[in-house]
Amino acid sequence: SNSVVREESVKALHKIGWTPKTDERSIKFLIGQKDFNRCAAIGEPAVIPLINTFNTDSETRNEAVKAIVKIGEPAINPLLNALNNPNPVIRRKACDALGDIGDPRAVIPLTERLNDPERYVKRRAANALIKISDDRAVNPLINALNDPEYKVRMRAAEALGNIGDKKAIKPLE
Repeated sequence: SNSVVREESVKALHKIGWTPKTDERSIKFLIGQKDFNRCAAIGEPAVIPLINTFNTDSETRNEAVKAIVKIGEPAINPLLNALNNPNPVIRRKACDALGDIGDPRAVIPLTERLNDPERYVKRRAANALIKISDDRAVNPLINALNDPEYKVRMRAAEALGNIGDKKAIKPLE
């Protein structure tokens, strides 16, 4: 689980000349080598192992999100499931990936994350909704204008502006 131990294990396996015999081990090996482009090329089988890296160092998390975004549609359902993970870092990165993918199936689950107990998850959900700009998010975003966290309110206002629904005028005033 420790990223430093994982990286050293991969280096040692590489020096020994070990090659993985299963796809799952191959994907984990590629992640350990930080070869996220090859993970993305593998596609759907790489999604869950990549999501599992969301709880590691920030560089690995960010590169895993980029790989998942390249994978695209096959990652949607696993990412939607990750929105309910007890770990807020995983929920945050799932919001990031869903926003970057931009699939409308993520709108309702992301609006539910606007009520997350973790403020950074709420911010990332609002940011994802900015990118998707779907009118189904209008009412939850209007409600988010009353969030105690000003960055959540700010991003909700930006998302409402992107969506352009007239019923947001009065709450924004």
